[in-house]
Amino acid sequence: VLAVEGLLWRAARVSSDVLVWLLGATSAWILAGVLDQPGNGAGWLFEAPGQEYMWLGLPIVLGALVHDIGDALTVSGCPILWPLPIAGKRWYPL
Repeated sequence: VLAVEGLLWRAARVSSDVLVWLLGATSAWILAGVLDQPGNGAGWLFEAPGQEYMWLGLPIVLGALVHDIGDALTVSGCPILWPLPIAGKRWYPL
């Protein structure tokens, strides 16, 4: 939901935030419904033995990745490779 609001920041600024939140929630609901159908790729995530809790880490990793990409798109930038200095800098816009 926050990713949709970040991508549609101009629409969110002009119109109601509720509309942007509903768009994000509807998109997530549709994506979950598509992945829940047999043969659409959800079998590896929910049905394989020994991987019952793999789905817990997946949203965390995807959320962190989307968050970093969103930060990198801002004016301030994002130190994605933070501990590694690139051209003597550790923080600069990408």
